[in-house]
Amino acid sequence: MTESQLGSRGKVLLTGGTGFIASHILDALLEHGFTVVTTVRTADKGRTILNSIEESLRAFVSFVVVNDVAEEGAFDEAVQSEPPFDYVVHTASPYQLRVDDPVRDLLDPAIRGITGLLRSVQLHAPGVRRVVLTSSSAAMLNPNHHAAVYDESCWRPMTWAAALLPKNTYEASKVFSERAAWAFVNGQGGGGGSDSNRDALETATETASVDADAAARDDSRAHQRPLFDLTVINCTYTFGPVQRWLTNVAAVNASNQRIRDLVLGEWCRSGMPPTRPVFTWVDVRDVALAHVRALLVPEAGGRRFYVVGGHFSNGRLAAVVRAGLNANDARLCLPTATAAPDDLPQSVYQFDNRRARDVLGIVAYRSLATSPSGEYTEGLSLPATNTSFSTVRDRDSDVTEYPVFSDPEPVTSGEDFSGSVVNRRNEVSGLRSALHCQTKRPETELTPTGSRSATLGDPGSKTTGFPSPWHLSGPLDAMGALPIAATKQNAILIHTFGEVLYHLKGSFDGVPDDDNPFLAHYVPWCVQSPLLVQTSLYVSAQPLAERGFLDEATTMHIKGNAIHVLNAYLRTAACADDEAMAAVAQFIALEFYYGSAAVMQAHLQGLRQMVLLRGGFPTSRVGALVTKIALVGDGIIAMSLEAEPILQEPASFPYVYDEPAPDAFHLSFSSPLLPPRLPFGLCIDALGLHPATAWILDEVAFLINVVVNLPANPSEQETAKLQATAAQIHERISELPVDMPHADVPAAVTEPMAALSGDTRQKPGVRTSTPPADAQNRTQMASSTSHREPRDNDAVSTRAGDNATPRPHSLLPRYPKFSARSCSPSPSSTSLPPSPPPASRPPTHLPAGPLYTTVRLAAPLYTRAITTRTPLSAVCTDADALAVLAASWHVPLDRWRGVVGVFLFVMLAVVPTLHQRSDDNKSNSNGHQQSSSKTSGAAAAGGSGIRAHIHTRFAKSILQIGLMNVALVDWPVCRDIMRRALLLQQWLRRGGGPHGADGEIRHNEGGTSG
Repeated sequence: MTESQLGSRGKVLLTGGTGFIASHILDALLEHGFTVVTTVRTADKGRTILNSIEESLRAFVSFVVVNDVAEEGAFDEAVQSEPPFDYVVHTASPYQLRVDDPVRDLLDPAIRGITGLLRSVQLHAPGVRRVVLTSSSAAMLNPNHHAAVYDESCWRPMTWAAALLPKNTYEASKVFSERAAWAFVNGQGGGGGSDSNRDALETATETASVDADAAARDDSRAHQRPLFDLTVINCTYTFGPVQRWLTNVAAVNASNQRIRDLVLGEWCRSGMPPTRPVFTWVDVRDVALAHVRALLVPEAGGRRFYVVGGHFSNGRLAAVVRAGLNANDARLCLPTATAAPDDLPQSVYQFDNRRARDVLGIVAYRSLATSPSGEYTEGLSLPATNTSFSTVRDRDSDVTEYPVFSDPEPVTSGEDFSGSVVNRRNEVSGLRSALHCQTKRPETELTPTGSRSATLGDPGSKTTGFPSPWHLSGPLDAMGALPIAATKQNAILIHTFGEVLYHLKGSFDGVPDDDNPFLAHYVPWCVQSPLLVQTSLYVSAQPLAERGFLDEATTMHIKGNAIHVLNAYLRTAACADDEAMAAVAQFIALEFYYGSAAVMQAHLQGLRQMVLLRGGFPTSRVGALVTKIALVGDGIIAMSLEAEPILQEPASFPYVYDEPAPDAFHLSFSSPLLPPRLPFGLCIDALGLHPATAWILDEVAFLINVVVNLPANPSEQETAKLQATAAQIHERISELPVDMPHADVPAAVTEPMAALSGDTRQKPGVRTSTPPADAQNRTQMASSTSHREPRDNDAVSTRAGDNATPRPHSLLPRYPKFSARSCSPSPSSTSLPPSPPPASRPPTHLPAGPLYTTVRLAAPLYTRAITTRTPLSAVCTDADALAVLAASWHVPLDRWRGVVGVFLFVMLAVVPTLHQRSDDNKSNSNGHQQSSSKTSGAAAAGGSGIRAHIHTRFAKSILQIGLMNVALVDWPVCRDIMRRALLLQQWLRRGGGPHGADGEIRHNEGGTSG
């Protein structure tokens, strides 16, 4: 976390700061940018905490003394702060194995502590949004009659009479305190301890099947409900590193006491104690992370979370300690495997922690081998540093993670680029390897450059002259400066990565602008980051493997290594930062192009969890690039599958667009998929279009605009009118020849063009006809759903035609805002200027080119889909798709760059067919709610594997590159193209308008969220 982010997330009151779990919550809060005030019983304990904090973080930590949490108004002063608190985390609760008075020692402090805190927050801290309570699985488990599976709906049955029995008092304190907390936030006043609310607590806990979630949402009993909500973390036996300030092993927490006794030889002397009655455990760092995420995730409010990492037994614990310590050390007395058998029952109860996984994103719990606290090798003294065992073991079988490929023996050998020898085990001699480098070396600087002669390596290396958007400067050679092994294979992959991104990803036509932010910032980051450089190697390996330059084993090794590094990164506190999101976004793209739908779904859901945990998309300079890459990728996948996007649900986590808007609209972005701006008929000159091409685009743009602006529940008459108009437009477009070999332009084209320019005079050599039958329908619909923007009179020349070279950066002023429903202009908008003089009107005798042919083939797919209310993938056959691609191939990429908005329109017509007509995609919905309308003959017979054709990957890749290039220049335009395309697809595949009952996509033309 950067210095500017410290303390930026809000202010938290953390009770019980000296406790085992609280100490780790404190660290996690600071790591996530919170300012923390912790409660302690004495000032000395508070100073001890402060002295243990890293000096750079002490300014964000303070303490307040609360002597007795059970006293009336104990927290009244503690909750008052300036600036005020945003959150409260309550961990303070007594724990004693031996009690003299159950009520005084445990029940009252637990119950009065939480209810008193909640009352103080309600009265004196109105700014608090959420209170997170640390509870226990003791409030859930029923040891007398274990459930087959425990989840958040489970409660331990407990009466007040049973609570007074010493063996039940601790568990009762957890049950009653949590019940009291839920009662308080539901407006029932909460429990007052043994005096005031004993009967209510006993009655409330007679039944074990009460669901706290249902209770938390029961408004029928609401009375003086507080403004904040409540989240409860129910954790089980908790192991992990002890507090930094602990100086005596006698003071370790109850769970870690069994590890202390094991290491100090107590089990050798007295035998291994039985594990019962609890057989589940969790790492304290995962518990701390759950508390922090409970603050950050809006959906966590009003819920319990069962945070459990896996099963354990004392026998398994002994085996882990034996592996982590030297069992032959004379100072240690560890039980043998025979003396400490695994006593985990075969029929042990199971647990369901899916809610913590799905809502809080705790998807990869630490394994048992990495959690026992400290290496106790010095009698009763603690080690100087509280490191946990470093022995790595297989993760519990019930915990899933990204799959890790077992590393085969490296296959690279020979000389690397600087002449040093690399053997088959990737061991480098004669070169300082950077394999273990975790940060950029200070003597090496990676700088962006716009020069196309920038090279990788020294002037004499084999890589000299490869065009790269970045170069290395400093005393070290290029490969030695990167956080990867300096091998020939890695050098080739990095070289390929630079070329692929530079020529393809960074530019629509392979000639990027020098100030392209993707190349200036993202590419250097990808080769400097220890995480992203591994995924970058995999990005390079896939196309090389496809072309036979890498064998499958090597490619899988590279992939497995990248996933292994990503898994390790996701287990850290930085698991949702920009770097992790960028890595997962790269995996999503690779699975979309080369991999499986199931794995892509897992990556997409993981990325969604990252965004939820952050509370939104990143907006920093590099973070904004990651956001755009993720959102564009999600949009492309959804459009290819004709499905709902996963990341672009405005109600969940909108992307707040805070970048300055461009001063002008790039005319090359004009697309039938955009809200009405300037008709293509008035842009013939500037875009170099044939009049027939412009007419087709305007006709389809009209239809798309009507569709996406339909009311939520259009009448049958409105729908029928739209489909009838679409049928007539489809017929008129179909009458046009595909190649238009003659010079004359059909009247269907010239009459609308003449009307648009205000010229109704007969032109020599032009056929005329009566007005089309759909003119009245079009006029009625256009009056409420379309608007023609003012023409830029400067963007006119004397030439036109599809072969004319357009002005690729022609700019128009920003146009008026449009309402979401009618798209009518604001009152301040201007009217159309007078028609241009006849000499400047586009001539109608120039021959059409391949751009016309491409548009002519793609447009009927839209009109046919709208006419029949059928998804594009169903109306577009394999032959249609390949015909459009073949025609588009004849249009040079630099020509497409001048009309990139038209290109996106063309590709969207065929990409769903290309992606879905394949054996490996016919049965995969990929997490998006994929349309099942594959009813055409081509779809039914779609086993030809068309997706494997090179044209398929080209279409998907170039569609994503085109959208990304628009996003880098004008994000609102890119957002509008994706949103309107998805709205169109939604209307085509569903029985209602785009504002369907599910509400998964909402039309919001004027919004700022992505």
